[in-house]
Amino acid sequence: MANEQFGFKITLSIDTDGGTLYFNYPAFEIHFDSEFTTDAEPSQTTIDIYNLKDSSRNMIKKGQTIRLFAGFGNDTGLVTSAVIKYLHPPVRDGGDAMFEMICFEGKDYSKDKREFTNDKKEHKNEIQVTFNKGVNARYVIQTLASRAGIPVQIVSLKNNKTYNDAYSASGRPIDAIQEVAEDAGSKLFYRRGKLMVRDIHHDEGFDEQFKLNSSTGLLDSPQREEDDDWQGYSLRSIFNHRMAAASIIGVGSKYVNGTFRVKSGSHTFDGTDAESNIEVE
Repeated sequence: MANEQFGFKITLSIDTDGGTLYFNYPAFEIHFDSEFTTDAEPSQTTIDIYNLKDSSRNMIKKGQTIRLFAGFGNDTGLVTSAVIKYLHPPVRDGGDAMFEMICFEGKDYSKDKREFTNDKKEHKNEIQVTFNKGVNARYVIQTLASRAGIPVQIVSLKNNKTYNDAYSASGRPIDAIQEVAEDAGSKLFYRRGKLMVRDIHHDEGFDEQFKLNSSTGLLDSPQREEDDDWQGYSLRSIFNHRMAAASIIGVGSKYVNGTFRVKSGSHTFDGTDAESNIEVE
């Protein structure tokens, strides 16, 4: 489906100490599986590069930033911006040597040992911060993010809650920010490597909006999904870089029609097929 004759392209950039490396498909055989979600944890991207020179491979290290672009013809776009967490030594795959990178979207703050406190700072890993009564959620999020040095874009809040009592922040910075976002009826999540706070169910002016049907890439009939936490549909499509966490999609099929928001999904390319598989609600 996505071989050279269909014009599928990939550009992978890696910021190394010796400069930025660029790898392009089809000049290099590159496969990927890039996940995305509206949860607060960074999503994983696995990238396999084949027959890479030792000189290039030795420049690639853990902690470096990668950017993955892909698409058909001139219609390419950013799939993810992520940080390399694991590097696997090359292994033989048929007659080729496959080098695998495991990356995570944005910066992972889950191992941050710092904590907020509104008391006098007693330990070096504490960040003292206090809020008087009457502050709102937007101000609290902005202040916590600034004090912790965590870049957070506030796109929208469902309810810019006012705290009638003095607000006390505690715990890890990322957890404290997420708590206030939830107080405001909104979500903290990563989108193409950027951490943001959004009211994902009511804000429709920020994301790409497009229609998905058999003419625009829908490969199968939407499948109904339902459990205790959510209900919606899973969709299988030809690769579309516009699909991302919280994107708005108009679905048109024989049995399912309507406008939905992306909850989670993945973009994949295995050397033959380029697909986007998503869950919407």
